Amino acid sequence: MRHFFGIPDEEFIRGDVPMTKCEIRKAVMNEARIEENSIVLDVGAGTGSISIEAALAALKGMYMQLNALIKASTLSMRT
Repeated sequence: MRHFFGIPDEEFIRGDVPMTKCEIRKAVMNEARIEENSIVLDVGAGTGSISIEAALAALKGMYMQLNALIKASTLSMRT
């Protein structure tokens, strides 16, 4: 099943953690060519916007995210 990227920015809980904007996320995710069974590691995930898009694309795969900032990790878990 083909997943189309571009969850609206307003859907994410952001706080003061940087977030990759929708237009950039769409371009990055299309270039990444994530398959249904891909394994994805998002380093510096911030709000988790790319991680969430990747997880939706790799439903039979795996995704992981890493954050250096505790507040970013907490925020991305809430999203």
